[in-house]
Amino acid sequence: MIITKAKDIKTVIESLEGRKKIYLFGCDSCAQQCKTGGEAELKEMARALEDKGFKVTGYSLVPETCYRQYILKEYKNAAALKGADAVLVLAC
Repeated sequence: MIITKAKDIKTVIESLEGRKKIYLFGCDSCAQQCKTGGEAELKEMARALEDKGFKVTGYSLVPETCYRQYILKEYKNAAALKGADAVLVLAC
């Protein structure tokens, strides 16, 4: 059984110190089922980051973030991802 737990926004903000443009990745498998990284959580995180002054350049919800090919496919196709200072992954 896989269980994920979301970090509090303060911890996330601290980890992004010195960065302003953030791209988000979510997982439509385990994290989505645990309500820590699906589409709703990506939108919630985007709002929280923007409220704190960050620019969210975009987000991707891939079938499984642990499967490298899904991530590579998104990277090659996402100009918004290439323009980010950091990538934040909501997954297990």
